[in-house]
Amino acid sequence: MKFSASASLAVFLSLGCFQSAANATVPIAYVDSTAGNDANFPACLRTSPCKTMAVALSAISNPGLVVVVADSEFAPFTITTGASISCPGVACIVNTSGGLTGITIAAGASDTIVLTGVSVSGFGSGGTGINVTSAGKVEFGRGSISGNNTGINFSPTSGTNTHLFLHDSEVRYSTGLNLSITPSSGANVSAVFAHARIHHGRSGVVADASSGGISLVFEDSTINFNTNNGIAVVAAGSGCPGSPSGPFGRIITTRSAISHVATGVNSIGCSAQVFLDSTLITQTTTPVISSSNGTVTTTSNNPIGFNTNPVSGPLGHFTLQ
Repeated sequence: MKFSASASLAVFLSLGCFQSAANATVPIAYVDSTAGNDANFPACLRTSPCKTMAVALSAISNPGLVVVVADSEFAPFTITTGASISCPGVACIVNTSGGLTGITIAAGASDTIVLTGVSVSGFGSGGTGINVTSAGKVEFGRGSISGNNTGINFSPTSGTNTHLFLHDSEVRYSTGLNLSITPSSGANVSAVFAHARIHHGRSGVVADASSGGISLVFEDSTINFNTNNGIAVVAAGSGCPGSPSGPFGRIITTRSAISHVATGVNSIGCSAQVFLDSTLITQTTTPVISSSNGTVTTTSNNPIGFNTNPVSGPLGHFTLQ
């Protein structure tokens, strides 16, 4: 059988259109883990959503938005481009039980990731709730991370500066660390925790600036019921005590509370610097420890009381201007 020129052209065009559709991206993809169908890729429409988060993420442009349209439970997934995930008025659970990592963020140095209303739960046997290895900016709001070994592992391996903004959220019930912050060499990180509730873990926050610089701010937040440290920062640095050099581990707390932990604030090493403002530290074994030339500076408005032991190590005082 011979094809005419017009027939061949028609076949070519139809194949080209199919390939273009298969590779197309959309600005918004909708997903429903119960009623959705991944055969709806790449459109993932509101009226015909996809089923899995991995497929929905592959459908969106960079940056793009994934909207969860009904109560859903998702398997772990990885985000490699700029993306937002929103769960408006629905339960949106990423299941990490069995030692899994829930959300891996391995995006570009200029990419922004926004997670709103997402819950990451290991139900007591999870591995890591959220693991950040590379990104420009990561925002986690109005969500919860619970039942894992590590709640958030914020440890970028590349990029000059990665930002984390966690607000109106909980990180809780971790068998290990609720928050582990350990940037690699050359990968400085900054984070703000606003209206955050960090509780019931081996330690609340451990910031290790041995390789990369760390700058953290806690405002209107609580850190409670952790077996070891509320906040611990390790930064060996050099040039102590007169002229410390980095990488620095700097933590500022304001209008916050630390309670029911073994050590409230632990500053270890030449370039570890903690500043306390309007922060309550109570019901601890030791409220503040500064060692190996680590520093803790406090304003006059920090109530520190009803602890088993007194402050250990020097405690600097700063007068508000």
